[in-house]
Order: sequence, then structure tokens, then C-alpha cells
Amino acid sequence: MMYIGTSLGRCVKSILAGEVSLDDVLFIVTRTDCPDISKLLAVLEGYYNQGNPYSRNASGYDLTEYSLESVQDLGAKLWMQGKIHQPRTYGADQGYVHPDLGENIWIEVLPPRKMNIPVIKNTWEQLKMLVSLTQ
Repeated sequence: MMYIGTSLGRCVKSILAGEVSLDDVLFIVTRTDCPDISKLLAVLEGYYNQGNPYSRNASGYDLTEYSLESVQDLGAKLWMQGKIHQPRTYGADQGYVHPDLGENIWIEVLPPRKMNIPVIKNTWEQLKMLVSLTQ
């Protein structure tokens, strides 16, 4: 299964918790505006030190059960693999608006119940191959 994440801090926490594998992340869409990796790592350090005071789910950003080094290492991997998408960095006026997914932060790219249909399974395998070629 491949996933699109909808929150940088909460997705980093989810990956570190082992809920989703980094290899299964297609990309994460975030409201951040970090044109370079140092700014992204500074945002993650801010989440680590104080959470996200603007979030309705501030506890979802509590990364203190992990080391700051592991949080920033994961952030660097996501950045280097091109898995961070920031609409604000590319001129979107209001940035990204989180979809209403309740407490869920991941969007499944392909619902698992459809995997038994041969054409969908074949398409899925081809998509995974294309993703692996771009990494």
C-alpha cells in the first residue's frame, strides 16, 4: 500500500511509531514553507520542542518520545527522497488545506479491497515500479 500524508509533524510521528513505513510513503503534503532542508529541519525541531500550537490536535505533534536526531534524520530522508510537497513554497496563496479525514492523516492511494481486480493489481504494480525508478 502507498500513502499520501496530510500533516508533516503527525506523519513523521506516525512513521517513527512504525504505523507506516517510509518506503510506503508516496509523499506528504504540508502547509510549511521551507525552500531548503535547513528550514525544514528547523520546523521539525520546533515541533519537537513545542509541538504545533496552531493545531487542533497538538498532541499529534508531540515527538518527544523519540530523539531529536531521529526526527531530523527522518525529515532529511523525506526531503532527499522528494517526499515533501509544500504548495506555499510554490506560490499557493493560502497553502494547503487539510482534508477532513477526522483523526486519520494518511490517504491510501489504492484501497485494499480493490486489489483483487486484475487490471487494478497490474496498474498498482506498474505504479510501484515507477515510484522505485524515481527514487
